[in-house]
Amino acid sequence: MWSASGGQCGKYLAASMVLQLDGLERHGVLEFGRDRYGPEVREELLAMSAASIDRYLKTAKAKDQISGVSTTKPSPLLRNSIKVRRAGDEVEAEPGFFEGDTVAHCGPTLKGEFAHTLNLTDVHIGWVFTRTVRSNARTHILAGLKASVTEIPHGITGLDFDNGTVFLNKPVISWAGDNGIYFTRFRPYKKNH
Repeated sequence: MWSASGGQCGKYLAASMVLQLDGLERHGVLEFGRDRYGPEVREELLAMSAASIDRYLKTAKAKDQISGVSTTKPSPLLRNSIKVRRAGDEVEAEPGFFEGDTVAHCGPTLKGEFAHTLNLTDVHIGWVFTRTVRSNARTHILAGLKASVTEIPHGITGLDFDNGTVFLNKPVISWAGDNGIYFTRFRPYKKNH
């Protein structure tokens, strides 16, 4: 049940236990009489506190760690031509400089089709622009970036992205150059810059 829930902590499992069990039973994942599951086990699970769930799952969590999946990989060609932004760069002194990334709404697996969200956050005032895109394909990302220029109420002076090929590619870099948008990237191999 823990892995089916996406590796939730005991607090969330305890709060959603009834929904989780009902759903797993409805879809035939849990059946009374199979794999030692029955009414007694169901009642025991429903009665468990969040702390008890965490204690019970301690060894399972250590053995079968559920980790995040990445949908991007570094671009080997264009990376060195893009300036690495450092703390103290003056581009953040006024609105218009955005940090961007994508979020894959895929759950614990990258199998099948799922939505992605392009997120741009103004580092000076916190304005957030989001756009759902079909995939991380360059055409979809570029369409989202073009929409940002018309939908964000103030101008975009700069964009800062991670080192993945989603943003570090010729069409996106050319678009930024054609629109006079300063383009930087995060420090290599640093998740939080």
